[in-house]
Amino acid sequence: MDEDLPAVLLMGGGEGMGPIEATARALADSLYDENLGEPKGQVLVICGRNKKLTNRLLSIDWKVPVKVSTYYFFLSQSESHDFSS
Repeated sequence: MDEDLPAVLLMGGGEGMGPIEATARALADSLYDENLGEPKGQVLVICGRNKKLTNRLLSIDWKVPVKVSTYYFFLSQSESHDFSS
């Protein structure tokens, strides 16, 4: 992640937010400045336990910084743990 760029957090859930991959692509496209040829933002995608989605997103050659992470929730969201590192 680039600390100098604004970031968009994208995450869904088991209830079906919709097409996360398509949404991530659209966000990334909108955060790339074609005139300057550089990113004007970045995306953090939290995939939960969806390994297929994680692998698909990691295989994309993004024009902007994109961080893909798995994130597991235990007990409550205030006691969540990130095992992506």
